[in-house]
Amino acid sequence: IVESLKIHRAELLAQMEDDELLKHIYETWTGLKADLPQMECRILDGSYSVTNRFETESVPKLTDFSKGKAVDGDEEDEEEGPVRAKQKIPTVASASPLVMMFRRMYKSIYTRGHAMETETKTIMEGVNLRFESGKMYLILGAPGCGKSTLLKMIAKTLTEDKDHVVGGDVTVNGISQKE
Repeated sequence: IVESLKIHRAELLAQMEDDELLKHIYETWTGLKADLPQMECRILDGSYSVTNRFETESVPKLTDFSKGKAVDGDEEDEEEGPVRAKQKIPTVASASPLVMMFRRMYKSIYTRGHAMETETKTIMEGVNLRFESGKMYLILGAPGCGKSTLLKMIAKTLTEDKDHVVGGDVTVNGISQKE
C-alpha cells in the first residue's frame, strides 16, 4: 500500500509539472503559513447533580390487559424498596393525546396524598479542567461515571431546572458561556 501511494504521489507531481495552474496552486498552498486559531476551554469547579422523586407507598399500576404487564408507575423490589421505572419508548398508541390524558388522570387519582421521597445523586463535583487547542484528549471511565455529562457541560447542553443543578463555570478563551 505504501509503495502504491508513493507511485501515485510521483504521478501527481509529474502531472503537476506539466500543468502550470496546478503548479501555481501547489506552490501557493505550500507557501502559506496559516496558523490555526488558539482556543482554550476551562471548567472551574464544575458540578452536576440530579434529584429523583419516588413515592414511598405503592401506587396501583395501570395494566396493559392484552399483555398482562404493567405499563405505568415504578416497579418495587421487596428487599431494596422503590426502583426507578424502565425507560419507556413512545409508540403511536402510547403517545396519543387520549392515552396520555388517561394516564395523567389515573396518576393524579392514585398519587393524591402519597408522600414523595427525594434522592439527590451527584454526577460530578469539583471538576477543574483545561483543554488546549492542538491537543487530543481521551476521556475514559466506567459506565455512568460522567463522561457524557462532562462533554454536555462543555457544549452547554445539560438540562437545567429544579431537579437538575449545574454548577461551576465553563469558559472558552476567557469568555463565560453565561454571558
